[in-house]
Amino acid sequence: MVGKHHKVEYADTVDTFDCAKALLHYQRSYSLEILHQQLLLQPRYQTYLSGVQIKAHDALSDCYTTYALFRHCMERVGDLVGEYK
Repeated sequence: MVGKHHKVEYADTVDTFDCAKALLHYQRSYSLEILHQQLLLQPRYQTYLSGVQIKAHDALSDCYTTYALFRHCMERVGDLVGEYK
């Protein structure tokens, strides 16, 4: 969660590719498929996909994966805010 001194502005879109590049350093690739494989090792990421079966080359699965990546990135922002208070 972002602290009271940080303002989050409304945006029409959020580019999870840019978020991932800024927050998830040293990935071998920033493709959704590769990030998903890497992040599956982290329990917090797994909770965002609880009860969802992810299939390759499936648009709905890509939506779920993008949502999980977005949530993971936003949690990472919260972690960083806490670390640098």
